[in-house]
Amino acid sequence: MAKEYKLIDALLKLNLFYYSEKEEYFLDNETKAPFFIDINSINSFPIFKSFFLNSLVSLVKKVSGYGGNEELLMAAVGHSGIPFTALAANKLSLPMIYIRDSSKKHGKKNMIEGSVEEGASALIFTETLSSKAKIENAVRALEEKKCNIKGIITILDMLNVSEIIIKGRSDVSDNDDKTISVHSLINLASLLEYAEKKKLIDKKVVEIMTNWNVPDKTTYVSSKGSYKALDNAKKAAKILLDIKAIALSLKEPFRYASGILSPIYCDNRLLVSNPKKWKIIIDIMEQIIKTEIGIENIEVLAGTSTAGIPHAALLAERLCLPMIYVKSEKGENGKRSNIEGSLFYGKKVLVIEDLVSTGKSSIESVKILREHGAIVDNCVAIFTYQMESAEKLFADEKCNLFTASNFKTLIKTAVTRKYIKNEEAKKAVNWNSDPTNWGKKYGYE
Repeated sequence: MAKEYKLIDALLKLNLFYYSEKEEYFLDNETKAPFFIDINSINSFPIFKSFFLNSLVSLVKKVSGYGGNEELLMAAVGHSGIPFTALAANKLSLPMIYIRDSSKKHGKKNMIEGSVEEGASALIFTETLSSKAKIENAVRALEEKKCNIKGIITILDMLNVSEIIIKGRSDVSDNDDKTISVHSLINLASLLEYAEKKKLIDKKVVEIMTNWNVPDKTTYVSSKGSYKALDNAKKAAKILLDIKAIALSLKEPFRYASGILSPIYCDNRLLVSNPKKWKIIIDIMEQIIKTEIGIENIEVLAGTSTAGIPHAALLAERLCLPMIYVKSEKGENGKRSNIEGSLFYGKKVLVIEDLVSTGKSSIESVKILREHGAIVDNCVAIFTYQMESAEKLFADEKCNLFTASNFKTLIKTAVTRKYIKNEEAKKAVNWNSDPTNWGKKYGYE
């Protein structure tokens, strides 16, 4: 952390931070923001450049396990990634390539410049990670060469992430999602924390930058601040497996009420009968709320009836916040409302859910709250099946979904702890990508 603060201090001393209330800066081809941090201009200051380069080389060694004998390829993303990639590759005596945003329209029409041997190990470098789109083409290009991508290296991680998930392609045989680790010298959360502490950036600007671009949590795994989402997701998955809240059965799949066959059945209600395990899950949810959403952005917690209610009750107690709960149907007694508890118009409400499958019931709760005048931008759940239908629903309703754990982490944890075998895990992952036809595909019906 001390080295990170030194790097941040250097960035700010060099006046490489730009902010404007009147215009937006293009951070990459698809991403705009009201601020810009000019990482490449470090190259114009030799003394500072040496400091950043040495830190970058150390990070490359740490991530790759490089000891001087391994054949490792340094892959720069776009022209902006070339300067530091060239310097780092030269210092480590490694080959490099650079990958264009799209193929050239003349000459050999290359997308990759330089030589790549099939099956080579590669590290992707981008000077600033501002969106998944920025590195997605690079990943695709390296996949076509069957490269082993060992990670993404960046000087500034504006997304505050530890992993990026690249969706599998439907037009290739190996169409599994790819999870690629992200390693940075500086992340935006740390930069803002330091700048605010030292009063180097106006507090209003810090707030705008903090809420600039909440990434899609189905394609990123956050590491903002002290919250280690990936570790917590594994921890939560282990707990759910241990108490059999999540059951996996490939020999005799479960049949849902909808008629769909599934290798997984989730009953998070079992948590409330295991107080020690339940406390750990609530700890994780509390961390998500504090580090991903911000306690200052929540005025009321709303549990979904009935499974989300006990979790909302504990979280509301911990955070000293009012609590309500939401029912899909109006009650027959009392005030006959979908909402139990006092909800005042215009309040910022966080939905607490136990499980997200198709997302329909969760989004129904969001809509009910909004119809009653609430501002609902976020939902925190214990577990998600990561179904595409749910991802689309949350995106369409502009509601961010944060979860303690998820389907893919659960499957990996189940394999590691030998609950299931690798071939069974592959079947389970295929269910996740096509739940409707999964039963027929594997001969269960």
